[in-house]
Amino acid sequence: MKIHRVILQSTLALLAASSLLMSVPVCAGAISGAFTVKVAKQEVLPVTAQSGDMLMLVESHGTNKSSNWMDDAQVVNKEIDFLLQGSGPQHGYVTFAKGEDTVDVKWSGYVSTVMAGGQPQISFHGTWEQVRGTGKYQGIQGKGSYKGHYISQTDYVVDWSGRSNVPAR
Repeated sequence: MKIHRVILQSTLALLAASSLLMSVPVCAGAISGAFTVKVAKQEVLPVTAQSGDMLMLVESHGTNKSSNWMDDAQVVNKEIDFLLQGSGPQHGYVTFAKGEDTVDVKWSGYVSTVMAGGQPQISFHGTWEQVRGTGKYQGIQGKGSYKGHYISQTDYVVDWSGRSNVPAR
């Protein structure tokens, strides 16, 4: 009887300790990184023939670089831009994938185009929110901001930072 009580108390103590561990996030805190992507597909729909205003649907591919989150993950960005004379709102989703682990991020921001030396200089900024994860990122939640710019007609760089956590399973 005494041995059963000791085993029961030990089991309850282990269960209590494991439930405490399960509430601690696997990954929590500040994260940051950058990715360079190349435009793979682009559809441009002029709003009117004369104004230069356009709707754009763009898909880009690249690799994330980070010292603390999804380093070397493949990045696929899909976006919609509504540009009035080169500037305007943009919205989209970017997926980070590394093996079986993926994270989908919804983002929204603003594109600015200015002329410098007869060449358009395109930059952008906005906010992001992690909306879904698979593998070890299941249940992920995070938010942050981004900024970036084009480095050629087809390549651009995005610097991002924020906070994220993944609940333990």
